[in-house]
Parts: sequence; C-alpha cells; structure tokens
Amino acid sequence: MALTQTLNQSYAAKAAIPLLTIVVALSTLPAKVVPAQQESIDSLFTRALVADPNTYAAVRKKIIARGSEAAYFLAKYRGRETNWFERAIASALTMNIISPDKYRRYQEEFDKWACGIYFPGWRGSYANDAFKKSQFLTIGQKSVPFLIEKLSFEPSRKIPDRTVKGWHWSQPQGTALVFLKYIGGEDAARAVAISVMNGFRVSDFEYGGNLYVVTRGQVGQYYYDQSKLSDSQLVDVMLPFLKQAGSLPLAAWVLGEFKATKAIDPLIESLVDYDTDRLRFSAWALVKIGDPAVLPLLKTLVTAKSYKTRSWPKHALEKMGKLVSEIQNESLRNGTPLTRKESLISISILGDNSAVVKSLEDVWPGSVTDEKAIALLISCLTMSGVDVTVPLRNALVQAGDSAVPDLIKALSSPNRQTRFGAAGALAGIGTTSIPSLVKVLDEGPPIAHYHAVLALRSIGDRQALPALIMALGNPDIYVVGEAARALGEIKDPAAKKPLLKALEHTSYWGKNATALFGIAGALAKFREPRAFDTLAKLAKDENWLIRRAAIEALPGVGQERSIPILLELIKHEHKSTRGDAAIALGKLRDPRAVPALITALSDSERFVNSWAAWSLGEIGDARALPYLRKIASEEKNERLRMAINKVISKIESARSQTKE
Repeated sequence: MALTQTLNQSYAAKAAIPLLTIVVALSTLPAKVVPAQQESIDSLFTRALVADPNTYAAVRKKIIARGSEAAYFLAKYRGRETNWFERAIASALTMNIISPDKYRRYQEEFDKWACGIYFPGWRGSYANDAFKKSQFLTIGQKSVPFLIEKLSFEPSRKIPDRTVKGWHWSQPQGTALVFLKYIGGEDAARAVAISVMNGFRVSDFEYGGNLYVVTRGQVGQYYYDQSKLSDSQLVDVMLPFLKQAGSLPLAAWVLGEFKATKAIDPLIESLVDYDTDRLRFSAWALVKIGDPAVLPLLKTLVTAKSYKTRSWPKHALEKMGKLVSEIQNESLRNGTPLTRKESLISISILGDNSAVVKSLEDVWPGSVTDEKAIALLISCLTMSGVDVTVPLRNALVQAGDSAVPDLIKALSSPNRQTRFGAAGALAGIGTTSIPSLVKVLDEGPPIAHYHAVLALRSIGDRQALPALIMALGNPDIYVVGEAARALGEIKDPAAKKPLLKALEHTSYWGKNATALFGIAGALAKFREPRAFDTLAKLAKDENWLIRRAAIEALPGVGQERSIPILLELIKHEHKSTRGDAAIALGKLRDPRAVPALITALSDSERFVNSWAAWSLGEIGDARALPYLRKIASEEKNERLRMAINKVISKIESARSQTKE
C-alpha cells in the first residue's frame, strides 16, 4: 500500500511527507470516531515520550487504537524538525499501527533473545548462527526505531519458555543494546551513548564477540531528557568512560560511530591495557575514525615496548588502507611526518619478511647495500620482538658482506636487542662473516663475546672450531655454555678433549648450571663415555639445576651404567629431580625401569605422574597397562586423562604389531 511504502521510509528522514500521499494511504484504514472529550494524539504522544514503562504501554495502546488518525499525525510529526529520539518512537508506533503483524514478529523474536541472551541454552555456536540470522541484523537500520523503543520503555517481564516448560525473566535493555551496537549508525550510537551514561556496562562477551550487558539505571523519561544533548556533547561525555573497563567497549564503539577525532588520543591510550576482548573495541573505533588516526597510531606502534602493547595498534593499522603506506614511504624519503627510523620500524612490523627490502628499493633504488641504509637498518634493531627484527635482519642479510663491518660494531652496542639482531644478521650472511666474528672473540670487548659465539653456533661451520674451543675458557659462563652447544652441534672429534677438560674444571661453571647444560649436552651428543663418572657424581649434587644438567646427559654417555643411578634418583626428595629421572629412564627405554616408573605413577606431584606415564609409553611394556588404565579411570584432570589414554593406545598398538 502507498501508506506502508511511505511510512516505512527511514525514520531519520526529515523531509515533510506530501499530505496528498498520506491522505490517499490513510483511506485504506478504517476510520475511527473520536469523541470530542478524548485526549488529543499530540498530547498522548507527548506523554508517551516521558512515561515510565507501564505508563508507556497504556498510552501506546491508546495511540494505536486511534488508527488512521494516529498514523496521519505520526507521519506528519516524523517529517518535522524533531530530534532523533522523537522520530524513532514515532516510527515504532507507526509500524505498530500500519504493520501490526510485522511488529508482532519483531516482538516475538525480541522476547526470545531478551531471555536467551542470559540463558545458557542460547550460548555457543548455535547462538552465533542464530544471532547472525536474526531479522534485526538482516533488515539493519529499519529495525533501529523498534530497538530504541525497547531500550527506552520495555519493562523486564516473565516470558514462557516452551523448551523447558518454565519461565524466564527478560532483559530487554541489554538485548536492544547488543543489536543496536551491531547494526550501527548515528541514532544507534546516540542511544548506546545514553545507555552508557545510564550505567550500562559490559561484563562478558557472547555470540562470537557480542556483548553481554549488565543494565542498570533508568528507563523512560531519562532517554528523552538526554536525547537533547548534541553529538558533540555526547562525545565529551563518552571520553571519561574509556578509563572504565566495563564501559570502555560501548563508549569506544560510540566514539567510532561518531568518527570523533578528539577521541583519538584517549582511544590510543586505552590500547596499552592487556584486556584484549575490550581493546578490540578501541582498535575498531580508530579504524572507523579513519585517516586522522593513522599517524598517531603509527607513532604508538613504533614506540610500543612489547609485542602485546603493539598488537592492537598493528591490528587497527592493517585495516586502514593505503594512507598507511603513503605516510611510511613519504617518511622514508623525507624523514617526515615520521622519522626514517620510525617509518622503517613500522614497515617491519606491518609487512611481511620482505617488506623492508621492497620499501627501501622503492624509495632508494639499490639502497640495501648503501652505507646509510645499512646504518638505518641497524639503528632499528633496538626494538624487541621477532615481528620487528626478522624483516630488518633479512634486509641486512641481503646487503651481504657490505653489512658485516657495521654489524660487527653493533655486537658491542649497549642495547641487548641490537646485539641479538646483529648476531642474527651475521649468521644469515654465513661463512664470510666467520673471520670477523673470530676476531671479536680474540680482540673484541667482553660484551660482544656471547653474541659472537651465538652467531658462530648458528653458522655451524668447522672454520670456527678453534675459536669456539678457546671460548670454553671464557670467564663468562653464558659464553662457555653457548660455545659448548656449538661444538656439540658441529661434532668435530677435536672438541671432545676440551669439553672433558671443561667438565672437570668446576671453576668454569661453579654452582651455576648455565655452562654445565651446554658442556654436558655436547658430550652426550658425542656419546662420550669418559664423561660418565663426573656426570654421575654431579647427578647427586646439592643444586637441583646441576643435577638436572647431569641427569639429562647421562643416557647419552652411559646407557647401561646410568640405569641404577636414575632408579635411585626417581625416589629423590626433590620433585624436579624425580621428574628428570623419569624422563631420562623413558629415553633409555630399558624394561628394568618399568617397576620404578609404575610406582612413580602414584607420585604426589602431577608432573612426575605425567612423565612417568610418558616414559612407560616409550618403553612399551605391557606390564604397565593395568596401572595406567586404573589411573585413567580415576583421573579427574581431563588433559592428563587424555595423555594417559594416549600412552595406553601406544602400548597396545606396539603389542598388536609385535604379535603380527
């Protein structure tokens, strides 16, 4: 009908509806005889705007009963210069008059969600799918007037639930708020803003990220009174709510819908919080604000001190289009508005592993091997995190031999991240950097020794053997440990004797196990039996870390001889030593260990139980099956029970293969 077409236009339309159109459309509705003493519709509507929920329901009923007369009045009212709240309520009432069946369908689904949003049966993937298919999200803006009416005037009430043959109390305000947030738009944002002022907060997240809203405060006239605030005033009111965890998601969303540039700095400040569920709303708001937020976000990104604190600025920038790359490239050329260093760091964070090289080549063709470009790349290594350093390091590796002198100097940097990045780049360059790294160990400052050895270990070439052997005598225990690991990986027999000597000289590692882990581990890789006696003695040291280093190496240097020692240590008073012994026995796969491991299944420490079960699975002896099954049937921890069942399956599978 013409009336339906006319009155179902966007409720926000401000143009006056042609009177002739309304008259023609209204002729299709039954005429209502209005006694002279009846209250005017204008008066009824004015009362409805400031009513409490119960009074609103009664006044609405009177307005609807006036049929075509009320529809005509509301259509004219919507066409006037009224505020958004008045237009929304007029539109909702009009729908109730003109399309009562549609309104009833809306109400039925709304009631279902008003109960289900707080009802466990509606949570999970089913609720996700149902939420996305909701008619409110399907028709979008056309449902906003209905939802604003529910938000402002719908009382909480008992609604029957046929699935459980019982009742549920509805939560209409929270439900309306969730749908308004997902539909969006300025009027939805205004309604949500007033709800934040009214004390509504987010306590949880449901439906794959939908809000679980706790409602409080007033309904009815409160919304009408606050609807007189301008958008600018609402923005100002929302800013302090960014500092309140429960209000931040809704306040940030409102500011994004309004594209409030004055909210950029407060929104960015809120991104340092670690509550990721809520911070995505701040990031989303900045994306909605768009271009004005790009430069502040880039500056925040490059000054963030950890992966966590830069994850949400990064997330926002990845969705903000080509302006990001335009600012980066302009800054790389001219040093403004970001410095060249900031620009390169941001490219490294936001791009893939080849992004830095591509950007440098685009801005300065052939610049990767240029001294200034190399110095710029090295200056960026101060940032922590592989998301930053890997692309920078790849660019330095591509620079090749021309970058080696500057990278060697960077090994002496007071900044630890720079030293690590330089070591990684030198390792990537490969064998051509070995002479320079060896020279660092001979002549360089002590601060550079560890990272030089780290690079030599990564290269793994025999050219470095003499320097690594010499490093076993370094006063820095971390250098000794890393050099020993490198020698164990190179596996040159010439390293055995120096490693045995290092093992005997406790002055190399004393009561700190750092160096011992490297030395003992290297000798285990060599399968060096001459290390057994010393390691057997160290396995009973008073320091539990020294015991651990020795126990880990024992299976490698003396399989048969180590079993009695490990069987003794699995009964040790220290829980970590019992666990270490259980792991070592599993690596040996000797059936003699089965009884001791079965006993360890009943250890008071859960991780000892777990490692004992793992080791029994490695040995594969059927004697363990009854004990494992018993423990699995009694275990309350689901993860541990699954692990034990996996061990049982492994032993049973091994048995069946043996029979075949």
